[in-house]
Amino acid sequence: MTKYANIVKDICMISWDRLQSEKSKYNEVPEDIAREIDGWIGVSCVLAYIKGVKANASDMARHFGVTKETIERPFQYLLRAGIFSNQKKIRNNSELLGSNCPSFITRNAWCHIAGVASGYC
Repeated sequence: MTKYANIVKDICMISWDRLQSEKSKYNEVPEDIAREIDGWIGVSCVLAYIKGVKANASDMARHFGVTKETIERPFQYLLRAGIFSNQKKIRNNSELLGSNCPSFITRNAWCHIAGVASGYC
């Protein structure tokens, strides 16, 4: 899951390693940590989609080198929200790509993606 680690760390403000470290402290992962992980995975999925990976959980999992189950929940949240639909035109979204808009708008757009993927939005 570390293919886009530097970008996602900047957006989510926590590293994948730190999330995994927090997760390992518990027998059962607390809901807030699970949602942070899902947000992280969701941002990675959208980055992969923008870079050309098909909007398919199996293809995404293969791209990241993880099992489909690892990304299933956040991927499904994004899918149900229509993030990967042709109407959204996410691959050319100027707010997500940071073109012709202030950086705080881009950060807000990515935070929204993380929120949707985590089930908060």
